Amino acid sequence: MYPQTDPYDSGYLDVGDGHELYYAQYGNPNGEAAVYVHGGPGGGCSYNEQRYFDPHYFRVILFDQRGAGKSKPYACTDHNSIRHLVNDLEMLRHHLDIARWNLVGGSWGSALSLFYALEHPQFVKRMLLRGIFLADLEGSLHIIEDGGANRYRDDYFAQYRDLVPEDERQQGLVRPYYRLLTQGTEEQALEAATRFHLWDKAIANYNIDQQGLTEIANNREDNLAISRLFFHFVVNEYSADNKIHLLSGQDTLKDIPLDIVHGQEDYICPVANAGA
Repeated sequence: MYPQTDPYDSGYLDVGDGHELYYAQYGNPNGEAAVYVHGGPGGGCSYNEQRYFDPHYFRVILFDQRGAGKSKPYACTDHNSIRHLVNDLEMLRHHLDIARWNLVGGSWGSALSLFYALEHPQFVKRMLLRGIFLADLEGSLHIIEDGGANRYRDDYFAQYRDLVPEDERQQGLVRPYYRLLTQGTEEQALEAATRFHLWDKAIANYNIDQQGLTEIANNREDNLAISRLFFHFVVNEYSADNKIHLLSGQDTLKDIPLDIVHGQEDYICPVANAGA
């Protein structure tokens, strides 16, 4: 990891529909442009991601997608879709006057990077993707429902699952959690958001990050974006058609160098995704 530095530029970009994206630029203003595409959806940047890049060589662009992190309004699902996020990336590139850039993304960020590259291949120099996710419902249910990632850490899954009464989860957890996060009271939404984020964090690392779990439990408001937006996309955006679209774009992407890094023990995004 390279040393932490301050951004040389930051601000908000109005992308319409009442949304403003927060972005920050680090490193060499005249360097090789690389944009980091965070996961989630709703995960936001920690802004430590700049440390992945050599600040002498790269012009590093970090930004929070609609509703995530420092972008406004926080945790907002209105006018928030794959199409909107692809358009936002292109607006950001244009706003920063970048002719072509490199895309670096992980998990949901890998899918969004692919969606963008298929739409705007002429503006993409290279891609580095980590933990492949294909924006499909099956991939999402792997962490939402019983029988998926919970076989690795069922004790953490149970605290998430048990928020929904047993008689209400016969058809699964997607709809009950979606209702709590988007239509519940403030307390219900915060409790659901925290329980899901605790479960998600428990499987995000091979070795459980206990400090991270404590921070999630103690800062409930910060959990709303990643949980609400994730379920919003599951219900309204993710489908088998997305997977087909992303995997059928080989001709469009054939001239773009693409490197994939995927952990064999990735509990959130199974390594089989990288071989698809």
